[in-house]
Amino acid sequence: MTTALVTGASGYLAHRLLPIVAGHANVIGVCRQPPIGNVDAVRYLPLDLTDRAATHSTIRRLNPDVIIHAAAANPGHDESTMWAVNSEATKSIAGIAGELNSRLVFISTDIVHCGQHAPYADDAPAKPINAYGQSKAAGEATVLASCNRAIVTRTSLIYGLEHIDRGTAGFRKTLEAGNELTLFDDVLRQPVWIDSLCNAICLLAFDRTDETGTINLVGNQVLSRADFALKMLRHWKVSTDNSTNNIKLASARSIEGLPLDCTMHLHRARGLGIQLPGVDSVLAAA
Repeated sequence: MTTALVTGASGYLAHRLLPIVAGHANVIGVCRQPPIGNVDAVRYLPLDLTDRAATHSTIRRLNPDVIIHAAAANPGHDESTMWAVNSEATKSIAGIAGELNSRLVFISTDIVHCGQHAPYADDAPAKPINAYGQSKAAGEATVLASCNRAIVTRTSLIYGLEHIDRGTAGFRKTLEAGNELTLFDDVLRQPVWIDSLCNAICLLAFDRTDETGTINLVGNQVLSRADFALKMLRHWKVSTDNSTNNIKLASARSIEGLPLDCTMHLHRARGLGIQLPGVDSVLAAA
């Protein structure tokens, strides 16, 4: 049976991704910290991806047919950590994947774009304006240069309806502490439902292995950061009434390094039959 290695096995995406991958392959999940909840069909291995020697020896020994590289240092980490994980560790993984001729699916971000020329095509060149986007763009470049069986997936705000996402959890914590919550009403994104994203990743990892280059995998509904936050807070039973909680809408135009419009076309995903419903459709179906 096919062997698949999934990095970031303790992350938010992994809690839905790993069970779906397990339907296609024997799964090895690598992570720096123990996962919150183990998936029975997954074999977990502790691995610090910033340790180049350990990463090389571990992946060579496992010799996976497929590598799904979902590990990342997200905004909020210091710049050195973002570069170590998103760029240097990715470079190590891409080099080994190329050496082993493994299928490599790299999970990237819409923040590789500057936010001034939306909507972005699948093959739009990366022009990041902050450290997170720059580190992920560097990872993209090394993946595509080092592994001829690689595809880069650019995604957006990931959410689920069973486990609260990190952003919404932070907003809820702010409100529960009695503090003012400021939401940006001019930052445009395409939040993606975790289930649809995981199914798309698996399609590219196991079925459409001839697909290479970059592909946009985001929800088909454009929302402001504020609108998305309010919809998610209501789903998680948090009041968005200002008589209960202090929520303020504001512009992000004066914030340096924050791209305003990262909306993207879905031409390639639609051509492959990938379904990426918008937030309203997902909430209505639930």
